[in-house]
Amino acid sequence: MKIEKRRPAFEYKLVSDTDNLFGSIFEKTPVAIILLLLPDRKVLKANIAALNLFKVKSVQEFCDKHPSLFNKFSDENFYDSDFLEMELRLRNFKGGVTYLTAKARKFEGFQIILTLEDITQHKKREKRLLKLASMVGLTGILNHKTLMQRFKEEVLRAKKYHLPLSCFMFDIDDFKAFNDHFGHLEGDELLKKTAKALKEHTRESDIVGRYGGDEFLVILPETPLSEAWVPVKRIRSYFLNNPIVDKDKAKAVKNTFSIGLSGFPLKGIETYKDIIHHADKGLYESKLKGGNQVVLWSE
Repeated sequence: MKIEKRRPAFEYKLVSDTDNLFGSIFEKTPVAIILLLLPDRKVLKANIAALNLFKVKSVQEFCDKHPSLFNKFSDENFYDSDFLEMELRLRNFKGGVTYLTAKARKFEGFQIILTLEDITQHKKREKRLLKLASMVGLTGILNHKTLMQRFKEEVLRAKKYHLPLSCFMFDIDDFKAFNDHFGHLEGDELLKKTAKALKEHTRESDIVGRYGGDEFLVILPETPLSEAWVPVKRIRSYFLNNPIVDKDKAKAVKNTFSIGLSGFPLKGIETYKDIIHHADKGLYESKLKGGNQVVLWSE
């Protein structure tokens, strides 16, 4: 009988100790944990790691600053499964973005327990790697594949919104002769200098890439051909006044460039390939005329 009298008190103490233990684990674990209540996604509880992650001091402050952050975790989303995983974007006080991976488990009917991980640095590394993958290692500008993809997107945008678009193909005159005379290492240095100068003397909205060999392609979004002459002539003038080839080496080869200009809308042009074809024809005609000039080629 004495044992039976003690048992409820023992069970109470065991439950109490267990609750305290799990409460301590919840509060002190380095993983950010948030308890939500469906269907309004109200934050019921957040541990220290979660408050630190969101740079708030209380659950109320969290609710005030981020009232709609968890709107994606609606009751409907848990129709097929009690578990969800998704990426969240959090605007920070400096105007930047914090990326979070959120894992949600529904339990006890109307409650969701969330674990959150800050993956901002991972996203930044991923973005840097994607950028590096899209660049030409030698010149630091867009590679051919990425350049063509961007060109295709810009032409589709121009068609959809009835916007003009121009481009020019830029080629180093006598580059083969330069390579043959001074070697490929010097030729690579010449390409680097050309790419750097093109990038520095085009607008931020312009898209610069290496088309192939010593040919570069510059896309001028929302720029009609009538206005494209201005940046093209400015770039040509820069190269004429700031020779890329050193003076001692310029004696052996030309220190000039040929440019073929094209754009959209223009007769006979429907796709980005048509624009490139026209620009390439203009470049070829410039070469036939001795180089060092800009040619707008048309049918």
